[in-house]
Amino acid sequence: MKILSKSFMSESSLAVVLSIVIMINLFGGIVGGTWLLLAGGLRLIIIALCLAIFMPWVYSLASIPNVGLGYLAVKTYERSKDWAIPLLVLAALYEKFILTYWVMWVFGYFVDYVGRFNAIPLVLAAHSVVMSPLSYMAKSEPEDSPGTSLALFYAQFVFLFLVIVNALKIPFEIYIVLLGIVYLFFAIYPAIMICTSEVENAEQNRLSDGPKGDFPCGKCGALVSENAKYCKNCGKDLNLT
Repeated sequence: MKILSKSFMSESSLAVVLSIVIMINLFGGIVGGTWLLLAGGLRLIIIALCLAIFMPWVYSLASIPNVGLGYLAVKTYERSKDWAIPLLVLAALYEKFILTYWVMWVFGYFVDYVGRFNAIPLVLAAHSVVMSPLSYMAKSEPEDSPGTSLALFYAQFVFLFLVIVNALKIPFEIYIVLLGIVYLFFAIYPAIMICTSEVENAEQNRLSDGPKGDFPCGKCGALVSENAKYCKNCGKDLNLT
């Protein structure tokens, strides 16, 4: 059962986003990797490749609780939509926590090498390591999956946010607050989409269905049900033709 009636992005838009991400990862990784290789960073390149290759398997294991929460949310949604929303938010919070930890850990690992290597190839390599496995996993998801586009956009946003924070030397307290706001927004946004979708579906059904079975009384013009035997307004016997 599909919980969302409409996707976050159209199939064509998602294809464009994935193409851009893949191109940036490809050329950014090549430039950063070549730069590091010429600077004597072969060991760091090998580590980067290993991280990118094994990340999907580790991510799948870490996401097992999230799969359980998602399944429970779908089953709960069939009975009570109100109780399903908190479960969906909890599942989104857990997923975004994994993504946040992944982005921050990789970024921090490469930034630690600043001083031994130039910051530019380190940032390019870190971005490639972060996004390449996510883009790879996104290709196996349904094309109209809103979670795919949200996860990619969130990871890109967090990485760019970390670059800006480190470049501008923003205080740690402000950094945590800003990251927390972004984290909560991307976790709650799917639930907002669901609520909005439900309201829109209910309104569309109301407008398209209309008052089924009602017709005007031939004597007084009042609306009566198709199963009514007489008009409650004027008392006309509706069984007479």
